[in-house]
Parts: sequence; structure tokens; C-alpha cells
Amino acid sequence: MKNARHVLFALFLILLAVPAILSAASLEEIISRAKEESPSYSQTLSGLEQTLISILSQENVTGASYTAGFSDGSWSKTPATSASDESVYVGATPYFTWTSPDEGYTTVGVSMPVANSSNLASSSSVFSLSPTVSLSHTFDLRPVEDITTDLAVAQYRLEYTQSVESARLSFENSVIEAIASVLQAELQVRTAERNYETAAEQLERDLSLGNITEGTLVYSSRTAQIAIYESSLANARAALSLAEDSFRTLAGFDFEGVSDIPEPDLTFAPLPDGNTDVIAARLEAEQAENYYQVLLKNRGQSITLSGTGAVNYANSSADGISKGYTVNGGAEFITDSIAFNAGTNLSWDADGKLTPTVSFSGSWTNNGRTEAQNLTIEAARAEAASKAIAVQQELLAYNSEAVSLNNEILAWRLDDAVLRTEVEYNKSYLAQARDLFSRGFISQDDLTSAENNEADGELNLALQKLEGLVIQNEIAILNL
Repeated sequence: MKNARHVLFALFLILLAVPAILSAASLEEIISRAKEESPSYSQTLSGLEQTLISILSQENVTGASYTAGFSDGSWSKTPATSASDESVYVGATPYFTWTSPDEGYTTVGVSMPVANSSNLASSSSVFSLSPTVSLSHTFDLRPVEDITTDLAVAQYRLEYTQSVESARLSFENSVIEAIASVLQAELQVRTAERNYETAAEQLERDLSLGNITEGTLVYSSRTAQIAIYESSLANARAALSLAEDSFRTLAGFDFEGVSDIPEPDLTFAPLPDGNTDVIAARLEAEQAENYYQVLLKNRGQSITLSGTGAVNYANSSADGISKGYTVNGGAEFITDSIAFNAGTNLSWDADGKLTPTVSFSGSWTNNGRTEAQNLTIEAARAEAASKAIAVQQELLAYNSEAVSLNNEILAWRLDDAVLRTEVEYNKSYLAQARDLFSRGFISQDDLTSAENNEADGELNLALQKLEGLVIQNEIAILNL
């Protein structure tokens, strides 16, 4: 009778397991689905998108600028006096300016001063027009180019890419660990069920054989132990329910088993120059050094070249049409203590008479660095030195993590080798046990024990592989 119960119970467990096996998704499918349905992962990606938008806004290149308008617009009426007749004046200067996005700020301007003055008594008038084109460009002569913004943007982009990949791998590890927690809880429930059932059946057997009498001290001790097993089973089931709830909260769907767990690849080669954290530290050090050199060596040196060409046109009812031309050219050199200007003006009147003019000016100011500026430069120097040291510290931290990870890999491989030996032994022993049971040499209890050991071994092997996959992702995260 007892053997029949064991057979029926085993068949019952098999029937329960068949739907779960058939519905179990592969680990890859579970992770892929979790990335689509997990609220926490969606929130993480949303935060990273905001980070990317912030980076793109910092590296946005300023385009050319345009300005259009008019100035000097006026209308006036002068009343008649003993010396002059009543007159009306109207005039304005429309203009358009284009400034390039380059660092020198090349500027091209076009203006059109226009005016008309009329004598109301004599009906005479003078109309004037002066189309003008100007061009200027500033050359930056500072010895050190300020590239701190470019370096910062490069650093942010690098760290963003690292964050995206790290978030992906970390989420995968969270899903794998949640699956492992469910499987570990299932293993504990299975063990607790066997302990409870074995103790209850043994007590029933001993009572039926007269080995134990109810009410005795031994009976009380055995029933107390069964109560402990029952409590342990209830706790194990509660832990399983909690593990399943945790998986559902993380992944966004219920856990229905897992299949096709791949073998982990724990090949690890530490990077000689370090990972992204080290590279980012180097970029920070370069920013600090560039900032220090800019403060130390740049004194605002620049030279601006400019030129203007204009046509002066006038049409008088009394004197007729007259034309003149003007060409201007100039250069300006400045530093924080020196300013020098030089220019030339060439003008031709209506008769073609040329009038050249050359002008120049200059100044020097005792504009030495103040104590506050010197302190700022010294602080920048100290910051640059500190950032250079931080690079070495970051590389040291990476190498230290690499050593710890190598130790973790070694420990996993040792555990994996032992476990696989046990699993192979359990499989071989189960095959022998089934043969012996079929010939009546061992009991159903012995066969069930062998089957349980083999099933537990397979579950432990799945847990071992999941642990290895977590380490595999840790390798990838460290080497990002």
C-alpha cells in the first residue's frame, strides 16, 4: 500500500510539472519580455533619455545669426525764418547684418542710408542715398585654445553610453537573480515537503507496527518534530510566494518557469588602460589642465580686420546729380593691457578728387594680474594636479575590482566543477536504482530518494548557471 502511494504521488508531481515545462520560456525570452514590460526598466530608460537631451543641448553648435532693421529714422519740419524758407526732412537707414558661427565671428553688413530734404517755398529738394557694405573678422591670437567644453561633452557622451549599457546589463542581472530566488525557494519548498512527508509517514508506520504508542514521550517528540517540519514548509511556501511577487514587480508578468539557460562565458581579460571610468577621469584631468593653461597664458590677444565701402549719391533739383566713393580699412590689436588701432580712409568726390586719410591710436595700461586672479590660477593648477592623481586612483580601483572579479570567477569554476560531478553521479546512481528497483533489490523509498537527488541536482545546476551568467554580465559591466 505504501509503495502504491509513493507511485501515485510521483505521478501526481510529474503531471503538475508537465504544463510548467511546456509553458516555460527560455531565459532569453524572459529577459527580452521583461525589458518591454518592466516599469522600473522603462523609468530607467526615460531618465537616460533626459540625460541624452541634456548632452545634445550642450554640444549644439550655434548657427549663423542675422539682424535686420532700420535706424536714424526721422521726420522734421523747419518753419520759415528771415534767413531761410520752410523745409521738410525725412530719412532712415535700413540695414542687414550676417554673423558667422565661427570663433572669429566674421560679420558682413549692408546698410542703405536714405534721406530727402525739400524746400516748401521754392519746391526744390535734395535726395541722397549711400549704400554701404562692411566686412570684419576677428582672429583669436591666444596661445592656448579653450577646449574645456568639447572635452566635457566628450566625457558626458562616453559616460552616457556606459550608463545605457550598464543599465541594460544590471537589469538583466536583476531578472536573473529574481529567477534564481524563485528557483531557490522552490528547492526549499521541495526539501521541506519531503521532510514533512517522510516524518509523517514514518510516524504512521511506527504507530501501525506498534513501535510507538500515542501519549508517550517519544510520540510527543516525533509529533513536535513533524509540527516543526510543517511550520518550515509553510515558511518555505511563503518565501516562494514572496519571491514570485518580487519577480512580478520587477519583470511586469508572472514567473512560469525557465528553460534553455545558456552556459556562462567567464572569459575575462582586464583592459590595460582601464575602462570608461578611467577614460572619463582622463578627460576630466585634460579639462582641468586646459582650464589652468588658459588662465595662465591667455591675455585676451586678438586682432580684428575690417573694411567698408560706400557710394555717396545725391540728386539736387538745383545742382543735379553728384556721386562720391569712400573706402575704409582698419586693424585693431588688443590684449588685456595693450590696445592699438590703425586705419585708412580713401574718398573720391564728384570730380574724382582723392582724399586719403591715415589714422592710428594706441594705449597701454598697467593691467597686471590682481591677487584674486593669481589665487584663481593657483587654484586651477591645484585642481589640475588633483585630477591627474584621480586618474591613477581610478585605474587602481579598476585593477582592484578586476582582481576581485577574477577571484569570484575562480570560486565559481571550482563550485561548478564539484556540482557537475555530483549531478553526473546522481544521474548514474538513478539509472542503477531504477534497474535495482525493477528487480526488487531496493524499495520505493530508495528509488524516490535517488529521483529526488537527481532532480535537486538539476535545479542546483540551473542555479549555478544563473549565478555564472550574473558574473558574465559583471565582467561586461566592469569592462565598459
